[in-house]
Amino acid sequence: MRYLITLLLSTCLFAQANQVFTINPSVYSSGMGNTGMAHGNIQNLFHNPALITLDTNYAELTNVTWLPDLASDMSYQNLMYTSDKGFGVELFYFNYGTQVEADASGIVLGDFDASSFRLGATYGGYIKDWHLGGRFNIYSHDFLDSIDIGNSYGFDLGAYREWMVNDTNYMALGIVLKDLGTKNSFVDTELELPASLGLGFKYTTGNGFTIATDTKLYQDYYSLGFGTEYSYQELFDIRAGYYTEPDYEVDYFTIGAGVQAKGIGLDVTFLFNPDSFHNKTFMLSLGFEI
Repeated sequence: MRYLITLLLSTCLFAQANQVFTINPSVYSSGMGNTGMAHGNIQNLFHNPALITLDTNYAELTNVTWLPDLASDMSYQNLMYTSDKGFGVELFYFNYGTQVEADASGIVLGDFDASSFRLGATYGGYIKDWHLGGRFNIYSHDFLDSIDIGNSYGFDLGAYREWMVNDTNYMALGIVLKDLGTKNSFVDTELELPASLGLGFKYTTGNGFTIATDTKLYQDYYSLGFGTEYSYQELFDIRAGYYTEPDYEVDYFTIGAGVQAKGIGLDVTFLFNPDSFHNKTFMLSLGFEI
């Protein structure tokens, strides 16, 4: 019975597991309502693999305690490295925390740990004025030591382009296909990757103001993000935004900031909505120009 209930708990967890791969690990763009497909910054590489063509030697570490109003031990980390040769690697690790194990009558028998990760490799180039990029991903879950969960494999494709509006202002467009690939399998359950088609737009003025919007279409729902940023002489940034998934009644506001000095950058973001599990989520990342 102990194994059966654990198996049932793990199967329920697995049924939602691939959705963690839609979480935005970029603290920078999280402060702007999760907008990033058309925002030409290497920190937005998760949103659009075409941004690898920005050719930046950069490394970043992100740490987030996820949904603190729902659970105190759920978190994720993201490690990213990019090269000025047009390639990069990313590792996203999600820790579900300790899961309670109980029998059919509700008596607690113990607990078990669960986690998921995604490893991605990105490469890009140019065709005329378009930045193009692709990313190959390996997705994996770890729920029960006694049962092997098969890995799944997928890819992302992205395009990015900028247009000058006048001598100081410009706009940009991003188009992205994400998480196209194979299924995960667990016992008698199969789970598809959360494939999506995304479109992003950004407008930046010469005095440092940016507005951006991202839309993603999934099989069963869609998401919208709106954001703005003020950047002062590449020394510090102030950001704000709003994100929603109307079909799942997910919505929250975001505020963020970043500082840069001598090749080192620190970014923070705070998500808030008293009626949302995302309330009081604090995000932190540390980046280095190499």
